[in-house]
Amino acid sequence: MKRLFSYLKRREKRSDSNLSLLLHENPDLLAEPDQQLKQLIPRQSDVSLAQILSRYERQMKINEKRIKEADLMDTLEKDALVQKRRNSRLQRSRDLRMMQSELMAKLE
Repeated sequence: MKRLFSYLKRREKRSDSNLSLLLHENPDLLAEPDQQLKQLIPRQSDVSLAQILSRYERQMKINEKRIKEADLMDTLEKDALVQKRRNSRLQRSRDLRMMQSELMAKLE
């Protein structure tokens, strides 16, 4: 309900219609949110408040799933990068040991 009133205030600021006057003239609009929504937003008269909320919650779940998938991919990419760096350091260490043994063999 709070969101609806903030939406109405924003809409009132953007348009020339005086929604607060409409609410004062028709206090029964406050009783039923669906009826209020249908009267104040005629272009969406076929959409109820429950449908809007369900669509919002569904989209929120989809966005949360996308965020989790993105976090998982970031974690996997980070792990792959760490593993690649570790392998390159191990290879460098092997190469240095090999060069050291060759140098020691030449000195003997």
